[in-house]
Amino acid sequence: MGKEYDKPIFIDVKNIDSNDKDSEQRYIDEIRKMSDNQMFAVLATHGESGPFASLVAFAGSRDLKHIIFITPRNTKKYDNILVNGNVTLLIDNRSDRPGSINQISALTITGTASVMNNELFMDQWLRMYLSKHPNLNDFVEASSNIAILVEVDTYIYVSKFQEVFAWSPDQR
Repeated sequence: MGKEYDKPIFIDVKNIDSNDKDSEQRYIDEIRKMSDNQMFAVLATHGESGPFASLVAFAGSRDLKHIIFITPRNTKKYDNILVNGNVTLLIDNRSDRPGSINQISALTITGTASVMNNELFMDQWLRMYLSKHPNLNDFVEASSNIAILVEVDTYIYVSKFQEVFAWSPDQR
């Protein structure tokens, strides 16, 4: 028998009008809050053998334009990013809201991933990453690992089961 949740509030998808600046700012604040509070994301990549999903510890920039994660070089996700930099990340808060499907939010982030290779630039990003994940210092410093920077195209924030808000950080 499956877990029972409360009944969804919405039956049809409700798209949020991004022309309403007050609502837009409220949803951008929710996007930032979810990015700051959640530690892990599911990363979807696509390579020569097809799609692949993996869990990554991530950190996002304050302007919401970039996301960083660290990965070993000898992984499928790394190989896939080298073949095709188009990625999607999924962040959700379901573990914070057990039992209420109406209080669960999910954030889908699309963007382009690339290997970070500018040492000065990388130092700034790694400090930000380690401020969120201080227990991963040894992982970050391992010579077999590499920093990946995602340039964000779009955030799609879904709350209250089917209330959808799409936003691009380039709109600011």
